[in-house]
Amino acid sequence: MLMVTKQKEVSFGTEREASGAQRQLARTLREIEKTRTRAAERIDAINAAADNQVAILTNHAIALANALEAYATREREFAKGKTVTIASAGVVRWLDSPPALEIDDVSVLLAQLRKRKRHQYIRVREEIDKSALLRALLRRPHIAAQLPGVRVARSSRILIQPSGSVLGIERPESRRRWRVR
Repeated sequence: MLMVTKQKEVSFGTEREASGAQRQLARTLREIEKTRTRAAERIDAINAAADNQVAILTNHAIALANALEAYATREREFAKGKTVTIASAGVVRWLDSPPALEIDDVSVLLAQLRKRKRHQYIRVREEIDKSALLRALLRRPHIAAQLPGVRVARSSRILIQPSGSVLGIERPESRRRWRVR
């Protein structure tokens, strides 16, 4: 706890008193630095212990999440849905992200669009209007086969959240790494 006290008026009458005060000031400043260093070391030790405990708990959470994902995936086939409820313990959800357009080579696609007179998908600034092209590809998927290096990418992630918990653990299906959020 930081205690603030009123400063005393200090004055020196002789050089000896001033010299003694200078040495006392040096000792006081060294003591301040030692106190700060000890506090920082204690904080570092606490953080290291917490980091170690969090790593152990995270590994345990990942193991549980992998097992829950396997169980929920089996149950999902029967439920034919995007959510699997596990008794009153919580839910497992598959969250789909909106479709996105991936293009391998923009210059090749621009040439193909010009050749096919599909100028509505080319912006004035000589760039592809991905949102317009994506809407068209979602309506007529066969167009993508005619355009080299274009595909509609879909992704989803799995979220496991126990009942009453603010935290959950999630992983994009394209990755193998879980993240606590």
